[in-house]
Amino acid sequence: MNDWIELSKKCRRPSIAARCCSSSVSSVWQNDVSSSLQPHVEPTPPTRTQREEFFIGDKVGFTDKHLSERVGVVVRLNAKTASVAVNNTVGHWRVSYSPLRKILDI
Repeated sequence: MNDWIELSKKCRRPSIAARCCSSSVSSVWQNDVSSSLQPHVEPTPPTRTQREEFFIGDKVGFTDKHLSERVGVVVRLNAKTASVAVNNTVGHWRVSYSPLRKILDI
């Protein structure tokens, strides 16, 4: 507060003194706040399933766009998707690798 009074006496325009003083106060406040906070560390996202994890003939499962669980066999591996022959339907599904899960028979 004393700094503002001194600046206002020195400056011809009190509005400039108010800006100078407020900027120095805000920088001091920001330094205090930033020093008291812990550094923010982003959690590492879970790893995505990759093409290398699947082989032709693997039994896989996924959730389709209608939220139905589908189980099938990998028929073809493409660059971005796998062709899956689903057991209870006619035809194939082209599914990206991220929603695919391997099914283990016990």
